[in-house]
Amino acid sequence: MIPEKIFLALQPAYHFFLAFIAALRYGFPGRKLKVIGVTGTKGKTTTVELMQEILAASGAKPLPFLL
Repeated sequence: MIPEKIFLALQPAYHFFLAFIAALRYGFPGRKLKVIGVTGTKGKTTTVELMQEILAASGAKPLPFLL
């Protein structure tokens, strides 16, 4: 078993290494993503639905939004 102090010291590097290897394996997919954030009190759902339709009409492949 790994001592807790050593585990806690190496854990961030281990997670970075795993993420980097996965990114290499799959061709850095995050570089191809475009993210749009909508904040506010009212109208977020309507705004996101309109943006989704506009993007789809322009030939883009928008993902379904989550509430």
